[in-house]
Amino acid sequence: AGHRGGAGGGAAWEDDDDAAVQVDIAALNRARKLRTSEEETTITGAEYSARLRERFATSNPATAWATRGDGDGSDSDDEGGALLRSTAPLFDASDNALESGRINMTRLKDANYREPSEAVVQSVRFHPQGRLLLTGGFDKRLRFFQVDGKTNAKVQSVFFPDLPIHSAEFTNDGAQAIVSGRRPFFYSCDIRTGKIDKVARIIGRTERSLESFAVSPDSQLIAFLGNDGYIILVSNRSKQWVANLKMPAAVRAVCFSPDGSELLSTGVEGDVFRWDLRTRRVAVRHKDEGSMCGTAIATSRDGRFYAVGSDMGVVNVYDAAKTATYVATEAGRRSVFAAASVAPPPEKSVMNLTTAIDHLRFTHDSQVLAIASRRTKDALKLVHLPSYTVFANWPTSKTPLHYVSSLDISPHSGLMSIGNDRGRVLLYRLNHYKQV
Repeated sequence: AGHRGGAGGGAAWEDDDDAAVQVDIAALNRARKLRTSEEETTITGAEYSARLRERFATSNPATAWATRGDGDGSDSDDEGGALLRSTAPLFDASDNALESGRINMTRLKDANYREPSEAVVQSVRFHPQGRLLLTGGFDKRLRFFQVDGKTNAKVQSVFFPDLPIHSAEFTNDGAQAIVSGRRPFFYSCDIRTGKIDKVARIIGRTERSLESFAVSPDSQLIAFLGNDGYIILVSNRSKQWVANLKMPAAVRAVCFSPDGSELLSTGVEGDVFRWDLRTRRVAVRHKDEGSMCGTAIATSRDGRFYAVGSDMGVVNVYDAAKTATYVATEAGRRSVFAAASVAPPPEKSVMNLTTAIDHLRFTHDSQVLAIASRRTKDALKLVHLPSYTVFANWPTSKTPLHYVSSLDISPHSGLMSIGNDRGRVLLYRLNHYKQV
């Protein structure tokens, strides 16, 4: 099955070129109600989006309080100290719903302006407590910054002479940073003591590269992407091999479910696997609609959704519970061999990027999904999940993204960090969220 989109799929995506898009509202049955006269046939994309929002507000008066903030997505420098010092509750009764269409963003000083990287920034990650940010890249340095949007003080820098860094992650208990690259070994860094330990290899495995991995929510397991479809589970405590999971084709991306009960994986052939980590067997397997190769996968922090990115630049968003039910129902109707080809319909296919998806990040409340590709300049979009539309006002043509090589959103979604090929880590305030 192909990806749904265009006029036939009913998706009217918003972006910076909306003004140049012409929408034939006379030809679309459900768009005819947006006409102001019988003679009206086409309007601009921007006008179409505005009329949709107006109609939605009229039909849903309970959301009328969710008016836009003053922000316009400007990329002008703003230290934003007062916002970052806020200790108010994350939500109150009047601001928990994020409106579609426009997002209020403020650019802060680069997170690593005190010491920019000398090469591509491959990893940026916020500490679970939110204020500490790590960066790592091909200059073989792991740097830590205390981000406040104003001074962004450098805390420490660690040089790994034998490891150009491809991936670096905090464990979810905040105690360690795991660092890896295209080498058969990896490192762990104790955040409290600064002690660095090298794990020479994973016993029983012959991989020459451990450049991609994910850490479980309870910090007990590390899942490395291995050769020939193998996913290698390693104990974070002992740094020893625990078990293998095996896909029939090469694995390209993995992530854990928020409760740690499942590991999700995707790769060549475009299949999605949801592994039950108690039995280490596949609990759910399905085709990612329209995909020939999955390149990125992520779960929302509440476990409701997961997103899968493909090498064609499409991101499919699935409802986890609905997809499991659909697959089980369809599998019961088919032979064992045909069951593997079940392709559940995604909640939405996001088609705003055209090159392989490398990064997917949800805000903590599942209202925003950030998607990015490193293959094309300025290839980053923010998706408003309740409406499945892309925010039209950010990024702009003046946003200095360049080639996005890494991406993260802070624990309470107040900050977004973006690493690029120029060695910079851009820092933005998502003003809807009160806490970092």
